[in-house]
Amino acid sequence: MFGHNSFDYALKAENRTSQVAFASDVSHLLEGWEKEGWTLQDIQSYCPNINAGAGSSTSEKCTQGPFDEFTIRGTEGDAMDDERWWWVNANTLGLSNFDGDTRSGACRIIIRDGYKVALKIRFETAGDYSFIDNFRDAFNENATGVIDKNSDSVTVLMEGGDKLSVDIDQDWEGISRFYLSSHGNTLMYQTGGGAIDDEVYITLEDVWTFHGSGGTGGTGGTGGTG
Repeated sequence: MFGHNSFDYALKAENRTSQVAFASDVSHLLEGWEKEGWTLQDIQSYCPNINAGAGSSTSEKCTQGPFDEFTIRGTEGDAMDDERWWWVNANTLGLSNFDGDTRSGACRIIIRDGYKVALKIRFETAGDYSFIDNFRDAFNENATGVIDKNSDSVTVLMEGGDKLSVDIDQDWEGISRFYLSSHGNTLMYQTGGGAIDDEVYITLEDVWTFHGSGGTGGTGGTGGTG
């Protein structure tokens, strides 16, 4: 990936240098797959930025690339708290949190068949809100496709049909407060309860396409609506 350090996906959990609640070897899920050079901004350039209002459920479908959909709600800013979202860098999307009547950021990503994607989702809250407690309890090291997880972030290997939905304050129609799936399995689906209620960062770690024999994978997801 351009200017981005890839994870060593075959590295055992005990050898990782970052402090995580758990880390898993997902290399068996990448047999026959080869990396491609994408940035998150590259991907978004193929997805129309509709800036749909709160009353719209219009999806921002992508014409090509690793995402089938990359919906980002609200207008783009240049930094945190400047409009609803901003680019932290070429591979990281930041979603801003606002209090009161001002809507916070939201997005939905659906992976296109024929691709696998590693995404990292990090929450700014670091445990201040009940959502984080639910997140910590939602899934463990037995969950397929979870590369690593700690108290305020998770990195997940996703395939065709898998979804990520984030709506910081549940302001936007058609996007779940939080939904995440990997290899057709729902990892977490929250529509009520505690709000995320703080900034969220979504980072593209790597992208792969299939170059082996047999099928290309992509289950289309199971459970939840995202």
